[in-house]
Amino acid sequence: MAVNVNANADFPFREQYSDVQIMSVDELHKNYDKAVVIDVRSVHECSVIKINKAHCLPWSNMGFENYLSDFRLKKSQTPLVMYCNGHTCTKSYLAARVAKRKGFLNVYSMDAGIFDWAEKYPDLTTLLSETPLVRSKLISKKELSKKTISFSQFQELLNINAQLLIIDIREPRQRKKNQVILNSHEVRFVNFNHLVENVIKKGLWKNKNIVVLDAVGKQVRWLQYYLNKYGYLDYHFLDKGVSNKYLQRLLKNN
Repeated sequence: MAVNVNANADFPFREQYSDVQIMSVDELHKNYDKAVVIDVRSVHECSVIKINKAHCLPWSNMGFENYLSDFRLKKSQTPLVMYCNGHTCTKSYLAARVAKRKGFLNVYSMDAGIFDWAEKYPDLTTLLSETPLVRSKLISKKELSKKTISFSQFQELLNINAQLLIIDIREPRQRKKNQVILNSHEVRFVNFNHLVENVIKKGLWKNKNIVVLDAVGKQVRWLQYYLNKYGYLDYHFLDKGVSNKYLQRLLKNN
């Protein structure tokens, strides 16, 4: 079975979480039939791509460690394997550490993450409810960057396009205001799930020029899968989302 290994450049947090046992992608594959696999990312991320048999249990859930008992007994010898986006994501380490402290045995982090797994074992990966995974449908960082615009580019769109649709997908608790106006454009607040289920999947706003804002530029990565699948072409994401320092200055003046 897997043991912990030394940190290296590909896994910069292994040394920090040296108390957590590591299971490699190949080791998880060998133990696939018997392991209990937990995807500790957000519901949005898990709904886009996941290991086929994984249970979605976000690390951010209150009482995370209590819910683990729904999937495996504490003293079981069955491997309990946590994973997240891997490499520079620490969620799987944190989840494994908490499970271990709460008395769960045989707990591991598959810290290579979902994308390393998907590249190697597409037949055991689900992408947007479809399996096996078609590798060509994975969105690269380059593809994401093509749709990511700077603040100056965003301003140009605001100035030249009166029909520009600006969508803020942050959760209500992340917002200080219920309404924001940018250069005479009203920002529409639509949470991620509502946008996907009631707008994107129904083909609404497909003829609109859309700019999506999230908190720090991370959620849009998952939204892009739905936009692409349902044929949206004219969309962009603001670099770093609402945390963009130039947008913050503009908001303070509104």
